[in-house]
Amino acid sequence: MNVLNKLSEYHSRWLYYVKAIGGGDESEDIVQDMYLIMHKYPDKALLPNDIVNERYVLVVLRNLYYKLKQVELVELTENIEDTTEDYDFEHENLIIKIKQEIDNWHWYDKKIFELLKFEKMTMRELSEQTQISFPSIRNTARKGMDKLKKKF
Repeated sequence: MNVLNKLSEYHSRWLYYVKAIGGGDESEDIVQDMYLIMHKYPDKALLPNDIVNERYVLVVLRNLYYKLKQVELVELTENIEDTTEDYDFEHENLIIKIKQEIDNWHWYDKKIFELLKFEKMTMRELSEQTQISFPSIRNTARKGMDKLKKKF
C-alpha cells in the first residue's frame, strides 16, 4: 500500500494533534509538509505489516510546528531590533553615567560592585575567590545599589 494513502487515513488525527500543540490556521500546512517528508522517507513512516508509525509522525509534526514558530520568532525579534535602536543608545548612555558615578566611589566599593554587576560574578563566587565574607559583599552591593537608585 502507498505510504501517503495509509497516512491520509489518519489525516483528521494529524490535524487534531497540530491544533492541540498550538497550531491554528497553519495546521493544514504543517500536515501537508509532514506528508512531503513521509513521501521522502517512506521506510520511517510505516512499521512492518504497513502499520503507521504514529510516534514518528507525531514527532515530525511537532518539529515542523516548532520550526515554524521559531522562524516567526526570529522575524519578530528582527522587527523589534529595528525599532529599538534609539532605546539602545539611551541605554548605553545610562550605563556610561552609572560607570562614571561608580568611579567616584571608594576603591573597595567600586571593585566589589564592578565584579558583581559588570563581570557577572555571583556574591558567593566573589566571596570564595577573594576570601571576603559573604555578608560584607552583600552589604557593599546593597549600599551601592541604594546609591545608584537615589542618583538615577
